[in-house]
Amino acid sequence: MKKFITIAALLICTIAAAQNKELVYSITACPSEDVSTSMNISWAADTTAQSTYVLVTKASDRKWRKARKVYPEQQELCTVFDGIYSKKASNEDFYEDARFLKCGAHIDGLMPDTDYKYVICIDRKTRLCDEHHFKTAGAQEWSCCIISDFHSYPPLGKRLDAGMDMVETVKAYDPSIDWILTPGDVCAWGGSYSFWKTLYSRQQYADFFWGGVNGNHDNMTRKSQLTNEFFKNTAYYPRNGYEGEMGVCYHFRYGDALFVMLNNEDMRTEEGLLAAQRWFKKVVLEQKASANPPLYIIAVEHYQWFMGDTGKDAQYGRWCDLFDELGVDLAIAGNDHVYNRTGSVFAGKKTDGSYGTVYMNTSSSDNERGRTMKELEANKELVEHRFTEGPKTISGLDMKVNSERIELTLLDRNGNVLDQAVVKAKKNKPSAEDVRGNYMRDSLEVFTARCQKVINAAYMAEKFIKVNDSIPGWEGFPVELWEYYTPKDAVAGVPKKGLVYMLNPDASKLAHWIINAVYDVTGKLRYDDLEKVRKYIMWQSGAQFPVSGVVYEDMEGKGEYYPYLFKDGVTVYLEDEATWKSIHPSEEQLQFYLTMTNDDLKSYTGRFGRICSTTRKMYTEAGGTDDVGDDAVRELRSKKWLDTMAKVYQKAWKSSRNFLIYAWCKANLENAE
Repeated sequence: MKKFITIAALLICTIAAAQNKELVYSITACPSEDVSTSMNISWAADTTAQSTYVLVTKASDRKWRKARKVYPEQQELCTVFDGIYSKKASNEDFYEDARFLKCGAHIDGLMPDTDYKYVICIDRKTRLCDEHHFKTAGAQEWSCCIISDFHSYPPLGKRLDAGMDMVETVKAYDPSIDWILTPGDVCAWGGSYSFWKTLYSRQQYADFFWGGVNGNHDNMTRKSQLTNEFFKNTAYYPRNGYEGEMGVCYHFRYGDALFVMLNNEDMRTEEGLLAAQRWFKKVVLEQKASANPPLYIIAVEHYQWFMGDTGKDAQYGRWCDLFDELGVDLAIAGNDHVYNRTGSVFAGKKTDGSYGTVYMNTSSSDNERGRTMKELEANKELVEHRFTEGPKTISGLDMKVNSERIELTLLDRNGNVLDQAVVKAKKNKPSAEDVRGNYMRDSLEVFTARCQKVINAAYMAEKFIKVNDSIPGWEGFPVELWEYYTPKDAVAGVPKKGLVYMLNPDASKLAHWIINAVYDVTGKLRYDDLEKVRKYIMWQSGAQFPVSGVVYEDMEGKGEYYPYLFKDGVTVYLEDEATWKSIHPSEEQLQFYLTMTNDDLKSYTGRFGRICSTTRKMYTEAGGTDDVGDDAVRELRSKKWLDTMAKVYQKAWKSSRNFLIYAWCKANLENAE
């Protein structure tokens, strides 16, 4: 009888445990800011479960005797997924029923290089899930699996099967894997919470902690509603990002490596990109200045650096200058569905690996949404290896790291090695064979500080009004409207008001433009050359590029501030001067100068183009091919110069090179080659 009661009691407990498991779900471990001694745990709890917590202990603690409770830092009602139009595994349309308590706990005080286990509990250690595991950083050598773009989609469940099978394949190749890194698109529609629940139910999420970035699919619903709230509410990443991106953009240390995780969905505008880059630079510089600077800097985003099918530039051009400046070692991305890897690249050229950044795009891994490759059309000298199986592509990477190197191994679905690459630890300065590389790393900061003096001389940057990224011909560029006043005018007896749209570089961009122009023209980086260009720009323009508006100068007489009209960085002349031109412009005239078009102008323009007073002759002799007229005769100074100036300056804005400065250098520096 006693034995029967015991069996019955066990059966009741088993049933209770099964019921309890419905109270929590979507359980996953996420990196904290320092994975050596801490970890973040994320889970969802039923709204009736108000007191769930993490019970955690070392994996070696078989009976959980040294386990401790960690209560969530975050526990709030999440409704962002509720009512979203979605699909069931049966392919039936439905609306998500997703209202839950989003919970996130931070576990600190952990031992480095140690395996841990944890469960989610309620009340007095009532377990609500099976055991989950993670390992802290601290080993002299460690490894992770890199996999992305498996687009979990319950109606096509084999997608997720393919991705998780690939994790197991990498694990079989390297049984010492410590964690999983994913460059995004783990869900087909991030707004469909049922997809995430299915994803987190897989054993691979119980066996490892995962570090990921927000992919475009993770950021959307079936009806293309876009928000990073989906990504943020399915994990508990460090809240060390920037405004609007806390818990989405984040950084963490795993041993000697600093990982900086970026969100492409917040970089669709120039302003968004600049915000991300400012944050990225701040994080890296602070880490480098810390008592424990990282040996490796690794940037991770979703969108590809180069197009996998053709090799054309995608995100590379937006980030390469900053990566060169900060010494980023490895840049990882996904999205393109074609594996694509460069050698070490610095300043647009492949190096011997002693400096520079390796750029890598992962392939898809769902066996369904891969792409075919065309012949490599661009960046042939940079791209070293590509791989795809066409639409049915699966691959993953093993990344093994120690104090000497990062070794990246690409594996196919069967575990065959397809590609291997090494990222060397940059313990010494760059090779002396690359003069420009040495200067960029050793002296860029100093020269940038000198360029800041040029920026500080921008007298029209007095009162910022707004950013306008929809100016005709300048769409997508963060053109800024400024209001300023001259000193007391000697004739008018009062200061004159000015309004001007400008797109001025910051000190870093200006420094890169000058360094590249001087080096490209002379093959050297002499102090006198650099200073000659910098001081000339400061005297000529203060690095101010007027897109449209009035620029006052006292060239007609000391203290007499004459209004010159500028468009696309060039002095222009109005066709109807009687109506719109005035020595002392009215408010109506000032507003007109901001919106004037080429049709409002005379057929000729001024000679010089900002910010380096480049002439048509300089442009043509440096290799410019547009027909821009002739500086020698006023009537031949074609208005086409405006379109060329805008085109060339806009290209420079997205690059580390400014052809207009290069053209001036070619005409004015001695010993030019």
